[in-house]
Amino acid sequence: MEKSQMIPWQLVPYILPSLAAMAASSGLAFMAWRRRPSPGAAQFAGLMLTVAVWLLGHALCLASASLRAKIFWEAVRFTGPIAAPVMWLMFVLWQDVFYRSLAVTKRVYSWLLLSSIPLATLLLIWTNEAHLMVYDEVWLNSGGPFPVLGVTYGPWFYVHSVYSYLLLLFGIFLLYQTHRRAIKKRLYRSQTGLLIISALALLAANALDTGGLNPFPYLALTPLAFTITGLILFWNLYRLRLFDIVPVARDLVIESIEDAVIALDDQDRIVDLNTAAGQILDRPVAKMIGQPVDLAFSHWPDLVERYRTASETGATFDLVTAQHHFDARLSLLRDRSNRTIGRLIVLHDVTARLWAERALQQVRDDLERRVEERTSELSQVNIQLKREIVERELAEERSQRLLDQQVAVNQLSLALGQTHDLDEIYYIIYDHARLLMDVVSFIVSSYNPQERLIHAEFVIVNGTVLDAADLPPILLEEPGCGTQSRVIRTGKPLYVPDWRRAMEQTQVQYQINDTSNDIFPGPPPPEAEPESTNSALLTPMRVRGETVGVMQVQSYQLDAYSSDDLDLLAALANVSAVAIENVRLYTKEQQRAARLTRILEQQQELDSLKDAVIQNVSHELRTPLAIAQGYAELLESGDLGELSTGQQEAMSIVARRIRALGGIIGNFTGILDAETRNLARESVNLADLVREPLADFQAIAEQVQLTLTAQVAPGLPPVWGDPFRLRQVVDNLLDNAIKFTPAGGHITARLRREQEGVLLEVTDTGIGIPPDRLERVFERFYQVDGSTTRRYGGTGLGLALVKEVVEAHRGRVGVESREGVGSVFVVWLPVEGAVGEEKE
Repeated sequence: MEKSQMIPWQLVPYILPSLAAMAASSGLAFMAWRRRPSPGAAQFAGLMLTVAVWLLGHALCLASASLRAKIFWEAVRFTGPIAAPVMWLMFVLWQDVFYRSLAVTKRVYSWLLLSSIPLATLLLIWTNEAHLMVYDEVWLNSGGPFPVLGVTYGPWFYVHSVYSYLLLLFGIFLLYQTHRRAIKKRLYRSQTGLLIISALALLAANALDTGGLNPFPYLALTPLAFTITGLILFWNLYRLRLFDIVPVARDLVIESIEDAVIALDDQDRIVDLNTAAGQILDRPVAKMIGQPVDLAFSHWPDLVERYRTASETGATFDLVTAQHHFDARLSLLRDRSNRTIGRLIVLHDVTARLWAERALQQVRDDLERRVEERTSELSQVNIQLKREIVERELAEERSQRLLDQQVAVNQLSLALGQTHDLDEIYYIIYDHARLLMDVVSFIVSSYNPQERLIHAEFVIVNGTVLDAADLPPILLEEPGCGTQSRVIRTGKPLYVPDWRRAMEQTQVQYQINDTSNDIFPGPPPPEAEPESTNSALLTPMRVRGETVGVMQVQSYQLDAYSSDDLDLLAALANVSAVAIENVRLYTKEQQRAARLTRILEQQQELDSLKDAVIQNVSHELRTPLAIAQGYAELLESGDLGELSTGQQEAMSIVARRIRALGGIIGNFTGILDAETRNLARESVNLADLVREPLADFQAIAEQVQLTLTAQVAPGLPPVWGDPFRLRQVVDNLLDNAIKFTPAGGHITARLRREQEGVLLEVTDTGIGIPPDRLERVFERFYQVDGSTTRRYGGTGLGLALVKEVVEAHRGRVGVESREGVGSVFVVWLPVEGAVGEEKE
């Protein structure tokens, strides 16, 4: 390692100023950062921090002894001249109100665009040894009082220098534009002037530094000048409040004022005015600048006269035009020596306020008049309020009554849903009705539209239930006659406040004997009239829009019922009608279910008897049929002696018929075995099971001039099933195809793998099956039509056996057919182990 060396004393005069300036720049950056909410303070802090890094790199580069250390600190120092011009321009741009009003993303994009070349320079300076774009040659120059870093610049250094000067000059140009506006408006001239002087001094120092004219060759003038400029800027920033009174900001503030603002110089000429003032003067703002006040206010001589005589700040006076009323305020403008340099006139339009004051006065007058009128009305309102209170109390009572009625209806609905007994339902309805209204008599009637008769279903008088069966039915009367008839015909409720008068107008009248509770035709006798009911309320009972009955209540009182009672009875009737109808339907369904249960039991008994008969018949026929078949075959073969030709043909016919009968018996037993799942289980090779019957049926096919072929895919897996019953499936499908295929036709049996099973297709070119008969071909004893049975024979059990056996093996069977084209029967069986069936 190199030994540490002491810094030569000759360096101290050059290092100490750099370090002092670095400390000052760092302090400025810190203080500006603490005030960063102020416009431009954050950018100023960044500029001063860059200058501090610049000075630190310069001081440590001088103090370093080795070439590598000097190169490192030179790279650190170069960060200053790279970043300082960008930060300077950002600081100047931040003084522009328009720039500050841009969106954050646009300001970030502008900063990245300005920083593109500096960032590239920073990358190149740290990788200079690889490309020599910034420093073409670097060496340790020991020719002076102390060793310094000697360099020759590469091409990128000049690119960076030109770009940095452009940024500095553009910033100075922006400051110059601001200064011009300040001079024109005589505002903020000293602040902007200081900014421009500081920028020019900075540019001059940099020119001396880079041009080799520095009187102190080992002292960095540019960062020192930046530090001095920073001190001046900071003084402007927080002593003169530069950023709080930016001229461009002043334009926005003045233009945003709704009042007219006019600034005059000491020669009574207009030097500035806002848009609102131009609108009042009805002249362009640009043409008014520099005009004498007499010419501008020629329409308002009073304003000119008062303006000339006003000598104090804050003088106010009114200015009235044909359409507007202005409140004018005059203020004197003074310089620092308290000398009057101009006047400021502010015109505030108070037209709307005056109109509002007049309107307010009219409102006050009208209000006083209305108060007097309302005072006289208060007594009437008080009386009306008392009346409303009484009505509200009555309404609350009615609401409570309606609530109780609704609760009762809901409770009724719940209660009715828990019973299927009609008498119990009638009692529940009666109990709810008598709790909420005056009920002496409660009657529920049903209507039979076919008979046009009204039947009493439930009658209770004074708490005693009458036998409705003893009451005669009432024939539906003509329109307008009979209370119940009118309700049934109209489907609307009927209120009879005076029952006697209503009964006098009807064609049929009835009376109720209080002793025997019997109902008799005709009006009540005179001695019984005081005890008879005097008012009645009837409402229809409707189900699905049809009137199915009438519910009525009666009272001894005249006009005993209100509209609330009518609503309650209608609600009870609707709920009750549905409940009664449901009970009747439930009863009918119960009776129908019982009848179907009996039919099902009889059908099951018949099925059991049928299966037993088939099983017994099959068993009883199998043995003698086997003996007969054996002897027939012996006779046919000639083992029992030679037969003549006629005998031989007769025995062949007998043998064939015996074999056909055996096939029929086999179909019967096969279906029974499939139903009871009484099947033998083993591994079955379907390929062999298909080839064997094909060979057997080949001779038969040739006899009827049919072509019988097979297409069996190789390597088919076995299935788990009953080989005998599966052989019956193949036999029946081939037999069916041969039976219904005319001469010259083709029959093809295909066997292939499909998913987790094996698929068997038997295709023929036969007569086909009508579409409406396809779903029934697998039914037992079913033939497409009677003529096929007579023509082709068969019992209709072959395809039924196919379906029963295949489904017993957890397979599927189907058919597709077109009349006159042919049919395709498809059987799918799962391969061994696919259905998880337990092997025995």
